[in-house]
Amino acid sequence: MEKVLCFLDYANINSVAKTRGVKIDYSKLLNYLGEGRFLVDSFAYIPIDPRKVGDMNKKIERLWLDGFVVISKIGTPIPDGYRCDFDVEISMDMMKVAYQNRPDIVVLLSGDSDFIPVIIELRKLGIRVEVASFESNTAREMILKCSGFVNLELVPNIFINNTQNSKINLQHIDIKNSDILFEEKLIINKKKEQNIEEKEDDFKSINDNEDDGFDYDDESSPWKDLDDSFDEEED
Repeated sequence: MEKVLCFLDYANINSVAKTRGVKIDYSKLLNYLGEGRFLVDSFAYIPIDPRKVGDMNKKIERLWLDGFVVISKIGTPIPDGYRCDFDVEISMDMMKVAYQNRPDIVVLLSGDSDFIPVIIELRKLGIRVEVASFESNTAREMILKCSGFVNLELVPNIFINNTQNSKINLQHIDIKNSDILFEEKLIINKKKEQNIEEKEDDFKSINDNEDDGFDYDDESSPWKDLDDSFDEEED
């Protein structure tokens, strides 16, 4: 069974969900991402507003209960709010677990293009990197360079609808559960199947090239005399 590790860029994913008027059930999302695999662990990175340090306590506790190891950091105040970037920490941790745990798959929940370099480095190590995010808020280059993309807009049963004006058609998702699940799994595995086919073609090409095109049994072959001389020496 394939080993998988998940990394959640909470600020990135949650901000998009917030603009769409929905909340994500992260426990169900983890179950979906780990289906048919061995989910080794999951890590969530949460920025803390320095002006409201205690406001995230319940959300942090909820994520722990959902199965995440939560890493939080208090941001730096700026005139119009606060700044708290986790890109460096997430990238370093992804590389660290790649060497320590040797996972088969790493799932990054973020649409931030700043992660493209670490995605490429992990793929160079032979690790499959899947990006799970909202397609409309994910960098096109990120979708192209990951091993597989999971569009959260299509994943069934992970949204908690808080407003009547949600921009995500939750009813459609509920009705089309089985179809969307099958379609999304095809999206995830599309690149994986292509890679396998390419490797098989390369192997076939190598085997085909082993034939140098000469018929050694042909009487007119320039190698025939050489073969006969070897036979005479052996006699």
